[in-house]
Amino acid sequence: MCFKYHTKNFIQETFIKIIFLISLMIKKIDNLILVGTSHVSKESIETVKKVIDEYQPSVIGIELDIDRLKKVLNEDQEEEKKEKFSFSQVRALGLFGYMFAKFGAYLQKKIGNSLGIKPGEDMRSTYLYGKENNIPVSLIDIPIGKTLRDLSRISFFRKVKEFFNLIFKSYKKEYRKNLSVNIKDGKVPPEKTIKAVIGMLKKEAPTFHKILIHNRNIYMSNKLLNLQKYHDGIILGVVGAGHVEGMVSYLEKNSISRTHNEKYEVENHIESKLNLYEQNFL
Repeated sequence: MCFKYHTKNFIQETFIKIIFLISLMIKKIDNLILVGTSHVSKESIETVKKVIDEYQPSVIGIELDIDRLKKVLNEDQEEEKKEKFSFSQVRALGLFGYMFAKFGAYLQKKIGNSLGIKPGEDMRSTYLYGKENNIPVSLIDIPIGKTLRDLSRISFFRKVKEFFNLIFKSYKKEYRKNLSVNIKDGKVPPEKTIKAVIGMLKKEAPTFHKILIHNRNIYMSNKLLNLQKYHDGIILGVVGAGHVEGMVSYLEKNSISRTHNEKYEVENHIESKLNLYEQNFL
């Protein structure tokens, strides 16, 4: 019983540290500005507001899809509902995708409670602040259902192998110092630490990294490039900081410097025909 308790705490603490370390950074590529946030950081919220006030972007892209936006906007009502096992969601997402979502939500809520902030408040605040300043806000992330279904499709053997790699190899000497962080102080770790954590995920759990990080980097980058086609001025992207390095690398190769009233053709990448402003119908 004692062993099970300590093992559970060990796994929880490892994932909590990884989530917390994916925190905050700011990058500029031509007229695109990326702000990397932590979903459980008050510092992130204030930083995004300062960037919006300073640059007055023409449009803001946030790391949400329509379902996640509705959830963060109605979080108070969601908390009042009792969490029940949903067979319909299991059928739609797959058992692993469903459990992964529940586990991730539980960990983020636990961190948020310790820091006095609701998970996802960075994106919720950005959305509301953009609307308050009459700035269009676009949802740029892959629909969460697709991501969770992709996780469910990973073979059982690969899931187990990469899960245990991530948990137990995170305590290797080369990683351990980068996971040494005081979560309760609410401070944002340095950029090199974030890069180290993403590097660990890519090396020890490459399939999870591809689905959770890489695929979404490409998707969100292309959404920002599409926004660049239709807007003069600054394009602001607000994403989890774990996505920033990969997105910067992609955007530097594909972004086009703009001058006023110029017309541009941006290379047509995945999902380029999706409606850029589905969120405006909320």
